[in-house]
Amino acid sequence: MAELVPCRLARMQIKSTPEYAMTLQTIKTTLLEAFVDVVGFLTRYAWVSEVQSFVGTWSDSSMEEWRGKMENVFPMQAVSD
Repeated sequence: MAELVPCRLARMQIKSTPEYAMTLQTIKTTLLEAFVDVVGFLTRYAWVSEVQSFVGTWSDSSMEEWRGKMENVFPMQAVSD
């Protein structure tokens, strides 16, 4: 137990240094930026979940019913490189 006291003291000394505070602030800032990026990504691509829900309702019979009719519902446009 006596060996733990110097370790605790060393940790307390490290935590009180300006470098530790700057490193901790950098980590907090980086995590906040990552969180904002993830929330933005999820917001921008929320429509994917809606598409997945819609497609999940399809059955073999509904797919047969749509066969050949997709061009009328979703007009295709030529894509050029």
